[in-house]
Amino acid sequence: MPDTVCMLVKRADTVNNGEFLKTLIYAPGLGYMAPGVQFFGWAATPDYSADPDGQMTIRDVRDSVYQRLLANNSFNDLDTLNLFPVLLRHHKVYYRTPRHPKVAVGVDDVLFRSDSSDIRPYVVNDSYVPEIKNENFNGWKLVDGETNVTFGNKGPNSLYLSGDSLNIKGDLTFMADISYGYWMTFDENGKGATYTAPMFLESPGFDGQEGDKLSDLNIEDPNRKKTFGVHCVFSVVFA
Repeated sequence: MPDTVCMLVKRADTVNNGEFLKTLIYAPGLGYMAPGVQFFGWAATPDYSADPDGQMTIRDVRDSVYQRLLANNSFNDLDTLNLFPVLLRHHKVYYRTPRHPKVAVGVDDVLFRSDSSDIRPYVVNDSYVPEIKNENFNGWKLVDGETNVTFGNKGPNSLYLSGDSLNIKGDLTFMADISYGYWMTFDENGKGATYTAPMFLESPGFDGQEGDKLSDLNIEDPNRKKTFGVHCVFSVVFA
């Protein structure tokens, strides 16, 4: 970060609707910035947050100074307006799938202050849409970046769903955890039957390709079907 750059202005500099201020108030160079660090504007306090919204551009600074110079009794001689560059570093949260592990189906950009090693809360916000009918999405599993996470109620081997939160301080990669098998749906056979949600039947060794047989499935009698109170039938949906 560069040394402090001082710019002196006075009330007479408001001539020509403040056009002269463009030469007096300029954006100083920021010097070297580490990879992944980006300048987001100017803040009136060194304790700025990692939120890039609301930071001042150099035009905002000029407009603010111009209004203060025009207003009566808004400043005294040698008053100082200190401004601080908002420097934030980027970290990425990637969401990938087993079928396409090198292609991210979702990427979140999380910002941190460049001079801080603080952790930030992060909310998992990506959902997975099955590519074939024989897939069941169980959740997201953390496969890279475990050292960048402070775990709470869930641990490193837990499955995360959209809306789950954790504290992070660096890059993460989530992989979709997918089971393969068949969906069993329940159809009512009579009025007044209670709705029963479809049941997923996982087939060990099934990789989503055609060829598995129903006999390969471990089908247990679902207690939920008894909520109909009437005779019911069920069907197994094959992709």
